[in-house]
Amino acid sequence: NGYFPEKIAIIGAGPAGLSCAFYLAEKGYTTKNEATFYFDSNVQIWDVLASSYAADAEILTNTYDGLIEYDMENQAQPALSTGYTVSEDGLKYTFTIREGVVWVDNQGREVGKVTADNWVAGMQHVCDAAGGLEYLLGAGFANIVNADAYVAGEVTDFAEVGVKAIDDYTLEYTLEKPTNYFPTMLSYGVFGPLCRSYYESMGGKFGDEFKADDPNYKYGKGPDSIAYCGPYLVTNATAENTIVFKANESYW
Repeated sequence: NGYFPEKIAIIGAGPAGLSCAFYLAEKGYTTKNEATFYFDSNVQIWDVLASSYAADAEILTNTYDGLIEYDMENQAQPALSTGYTVSEDGLKYTFTIREGVVWVDNQGREVGKVTADNWVAGMQHVCDAAGGLEYLLGAGFANIVNADAYVAGEVTDFAEVGVKAIDDYTLEYTLEKPTNYFPTMLSYGVFGPLCRSYYESMGGKFGDEFKADDPNYKYGKGPDSIAYCGPYLVTNATAENTIVFKANESYW
């Protein structure tokens, strides 16, 4: 996760990455605080939880963090979760959410606090929006209790799905069966957080009330209508021309 060296370095560069940095510094090399990358597609959907486009993910992955991120040596590192426990039967994963992290808009203005509920809201929105990757939550993949049933409309109360905010900083997932690889899925976009209050302020709704074509629904229409908790803010996006990222000064 993360296509910019700054994000990888913050999450954990690993021994090789740090060795390279020290070597270059010893040889008198200096680094810039700007970098240019090339993308071959415009962002189609600015809402990462509602998109199944890889081209969108390449850009949007830098606007948020997940519970776990992978460093440049493909080692899992704690991100917005500081740790987790697994029940003896392998069915419950309980995560401790990092405290003091904030959501901001693309101008860097605080719009909310990162709490466990953000992952509950995020998963419900994934299922409601049906962007094409919600199947990853269910049987044969993450195996989250009632994820498939909610998507199919067989369960209408999202409280029956196996994700719950125990308190502001404790998040619990319940699985249908032991799934040893479950933590490795947590860097997938479908496990991203969603700032519930900001989403609702943009006309976002949940369950049967969600309507993507509602004229009052403004969330994810552009970089100025999403909330950020990752290392970068998108300050400008001009189709077929430029996407400008700026370091998020509030990044944890």
